[in-house]
Amino acid sequence: MLVIHRRIAPQALWAAELLLNFEARSKSRLRCFSADGEDVGLFLERGQPPLHDGEFLQ
Repeated sequence: MLVIHRRIAPQALWAAELLLNFEARSKSRLRCFSADGEDVGLFLERGQPPLHDGEFLQ
């Protein structure tokens, strides 16, 4: 499982792509799957604005 804890500055390469609707981008805790089918756990700091298209996470 890929575990994501924070937002980071844009990078040249990425390990996985997440395709999330607005509701999913608004959550700080989420279990989803990458575009390649890899299991992903999203654990971001609570109270942050929704994720934006193209944002990088680590």
